[in-house]
Amino acid sequence: MTVPTIDRKTHKQVFSPNAFIDAMRDAKITPIELAAEMHASPEAVAKWMAGLAVPRPGYQKAIADTLDIDVEDLYEDAK
Repeated sequence: MTVPTIDRKTHKQVFSPNAFIDAMRDAKITPIELAAEMHASPEAVAKWMAGLAVPRPGYQKAIADTLDIDVEDLYEDAK
C-alpha cells in the first residue's frame, strides 16, 4: 500500500504508517506491547499500521513518548 507523503489539498505532511512501523521496530516493541503501554486497543494500533486510520494528536504524542521519538518522526518527509 502506498501512502501519500503530502495531503494534496492542504499540502501538509501526513501520518506515515511506514514511519510508525519503523519506529516500533527500532524501539523493539510489538504492536500489542505498544497498545498496552498507551492504553489503546490492539485493533487501533493495527489500523494505524495498515494506514486505515490515523491516531489522534493525543495518541500521536503518546506513541512518540513511548517510542522515545519526536512526533514529527511519525510523518513522511515532504518532498
